[in-house]
Amino acid sequence: MKSQSLILSMVLLMCLGCKTRVPKPDHQPTTTTTPTNNATPAGRPASPSFPYRASETKTFDLIHTRLSVSFDWEKEQMKGEATLTLRPWFAAADKVEFDAKGFIIHQVALKSGNDLRKLKYDYDNEKLSIQLDRSYAKEETLSVYIDYTARPSELASLVSEEAAEDQGLYFINARGETAGKPRQIWTQGESHGSPAWFPTFDTPNQRCTDEIFITVADSFKTLSNGLLVDSHKNTDGSRTDHWRMDLPHAPYLFMMAIGNYAIVKDQWRGREVSYYVEPDFERYAKMVFGNTPEMIEFFSTRLGVDYAWPKYSQVVVRDFVSGAMENTSATTHYGRLQHDAREHLDNTEEDIISHELFHQWFGDLVTCESWANLSLNEGFATYGEYLWIEHKYGADQAQEHLLDDRRGYLRSASRGIYPIIRYHHQSADAMFDAHSYAKGGQVLHMLRTQVGDDAFFAALKRYLTVNAFDDVEIHKLRLAFEEVTGQDLNWFFDQWFLQAGHPELELTHDFHNGKYTLRVQQVQDFTQSPVFRIPVALDYVVGTKHKAIQVWMETADTTFEFDVNAAPTYVSFDPERSLLCNVRKVSGMDAAAWTQQLKSGKGFGEKAEAVTRLSAPQTGIADVSALTALAKNAYRGTRLLALTPFVGLNDAQQDQVLEMALQLVDDPEADVRSNAIAYLGDGAALLQTPARAAIMAQAITRLGKAVGDSSYSVSRLALENIFAIDSAGGRGMAEQLMNGGEKHLSGSIARILRESNSDKALPYVLEQLRNPAVGSSVKTSLLRGFGGWLKDRNVQEQQEGAAVLKDMITNNKERWLRFFAVQSLSEMGKNEETTAFFKKLQEKEGDEFVKSAIDRYLKQ
Repeated sequence: MKSQSLILSMVLLMCLGCKTRVPKPDHQPTTTTTPTNNATPAGRPASPSFPYRASETKTFDLIHTRLSVSFDWEKEQMKGEATLTLRPWFAAADKVEFDAKGFIIHQVALKSGNDLRKLKYDYDNEKLSIQLDRSYAKEETLSVYIDYTARPSELASLVSEEAAEDQGLYFINARGETAGKPRQIWTQGESHGSPAWFPTFDTPNQRCTDEIFITVADSFKTLSNGLLVDSHKNTDGSRTDHWRMDLPHAPYLFMMAIGNYAIVKDQWRGREVSYYVEPDFERYAKMVFGNTPEMIEFFSTRLGVDYAWPKYSQVVVRDFVSGAMENTSATTHYGRLQHDAREHLDNTEEDIISHELFHQWFGDLVTCESWANLSLNEGFATYGEYLWIEHKYGADQAQEHLLDDRRGYLRSASRGIYPIIRYHHQSADAMFDAHSYAKGGQVLHMLRTQVGDDAFFAALKRYLTVNAFDDVEIHKLRLAFEEVTGQDLNWFFDQWFLQAGHPELELTHDFHNGKYTLRVQQVQDFTQSPVFRIPVALDYVVGTKHKAIQVWMETADTTFEFDVNAAPTYVSFDPERSLLCNVRKVSGMDAAAWTQQLKSGKGFGEKAEAVTRLSAPQTGIADVSALTALAKNAYRGTRLLALTPFVGLNDAQQDQVLEMALQLVDDPEADVRSNAIAYLGDGAALLQTPARAAIMAQAITRLGKAVGDSSYSVSRLALENIFAIDSAGGRGMAEQLMNGGEKHLSGSIARILRESNSDKALPYVLEQLRNPAVGSSVKTSLLRGFGGWLKDRNVQEQQEGAAVLKDMITNNKERWLRFFAVQSLSEMGKNEETTAFFKKLQEKEGDEFVKSAIDRYLKQ
């Protein structure tokens, strides 16, 4: 699953190709090691503050789940009948307990053929404890029938606060109250949502086959796991679809989606690949999802294990609580995957598509046995994004993606570090963080580097094959790698998966008297992290000649010394950027050396590091041609590096860089165009000098053309930055676009009108917020800064704005719109009326993100 909070915080992030081990240098180094006084080899963190979360004990083996469901849209309830086939796991048992949240239980019975024998039970709205008719031995199979009504929207008043967080079953626009919004039903099982719509053992270490009979109005389409084996119309105008999954999978991966969908079909090796979208987006479905068959083929071939499930479907739903969810054979995606061709230029969402597909192997075929081992699902899925990019788009883009993920993890780690596999955690949901996702993917990449490509993928094949349709812990992955490589890899798995943190490094380069030395110091907090055993890879460059050097760092402070024939032009540390670390400080590399790395670096990572070091005020760049040369690089990400702001440039150098940015406004890639436009806007003060009148005129002309760009992002930025450079011209253009009804530029138009103190600003914003045809992403952009602006308006305008915000918070069901509406209302300042409104809302608010925003206001 790709959580939306993770997407927003990381927004949701090197290539090895056929990598072989780095060759040994011509001369082995002399190594000096200095242990630090505070380093503890074990490096174990202090006693954990959260309880130990064991894997759930299996008292029964769930074999098959049969569900028959229908819906009461008005009450937002589901009528369900469940038949659960199971057997004792080992010891004989005369009682069984299922997870079931907020149900009305109508009947519980032992089922044999068509016969039902009533059973006694106790139910506390979370656990359904059933007394069986006798004691059953482990060889005996029994079927328990449960007739019930699920009430997901009422969970907050029926179960504990923690249990209510996973609603499981969602009715969207159930009574048709929002014009222009489709009516849908969908489910979300991870982590603890499934028991809100069917009774089960709510743990990832259970697996069973399933079948679901879904009765809906004949106008609706349905989707579930496995294959649609039957569909028949009923006499009352409804239709019952029978979906069946004959391969075992975990209950949290069960799913349903119901709505007025267009189904666009594709195929992979004769199996159905389908895309469920709203009819208005049917023509864009293959544009968004069309690479899916190629992805399935690539992953099947690369892993040596074919896609296991009978079909693969993807459905886009409204108001999803996450980014996406890898339900077995049927992934659910949030609304942003439903977009037009212009939006596709700005974000294809392909990372999410590859992430969820890779889960079909890692998470669905082989499932973590407990949420403590979540990274065996999410770390792999994150690395699946990298593998697809590496295959489809090449080394530079893959390396940039790897480094983006690394920055996301390092940002998270600055707030706290934990082991990737952590048995002590607050809750299952707390595990869905940058450690499980980004760090997990980074460590897998290092493992690939460590053992080499052939061994890495052979070990993954063994892991998937031996553990297919089963649950796993981290040591099963380690054993697969040890069995393939013949190596003891305890040291690697212990320091990277089971201990916290990463190396924080300080590097010192030096050359004199024919000797090159590199001092590598680990300076992380050794009370929280271990001293890492790490490979040290170097690219020693003299002129145009590159020499690979690799040695091992075993202690916290090590100096490597090499006899060399010539002084280096520059030395690149970890040239392939495979090492998860944070290099805090580099000494002994001056501006000339970094400039040479910028010119001669082999990949995106080396050039990106050089730009970062050169853009630091204490370094600076003298050779601007090295920067402007990046603008001609074949890879779009490298061209973007050319737009890094530098300090200390003289007028002639500034002119060179501005001219380069003007050229990139016409780049073939939308994100390069948009960044070039932003660069010009940020440099508005430079452009407005009399000496640059010609450059400014050219910028206004190019940005004016860019407002009509095929990319919405480019259009928005062009409009905003014309205003930054030429406020009168920008305002006139915004008013012209406002009258033309250009919805996708609404946020930018609104900001310009607000900053211009236009009397048209408030009516325009309120009209857009009220308009059901305006999408949620546009409304979100309208809300940014809106409350702070309202704070300085007159009382009547404040009241008008507050009324619309309150209506959105109260009556809208889209999480992020409500969240930003709460923030906007909060920004207007504290007053008795808003405080009373939030206090009343707080009592019944079930959404954790919205509630957190309300809590922040009330605590002010």
